[in-house]
Amino acid sequence: MTHNVVIRLYQAPEKLNLSASTIRRLIKEGKLSTIKLSSRATGILQSEIDRYLAEISAQ
Repeated sequence: MTHNVVIRLYQAPEKLNLSASTIRRLIKEGKLSTIKLSSRATGILQSEIDRYLAEISAQ
């Protein structure tokens, strides 16, 4: 059984080596999917980050 780690939105720029505004743009464009953790917190699954990194490295 695999456990999927949730990366908080404020942690994503460091994981992806991108700016926070670029992360928000990728989410808005549908290139990164988020999950709602609470009324004020949003996260990205580690598997989603891995998928995005694989996608851009294949280009």
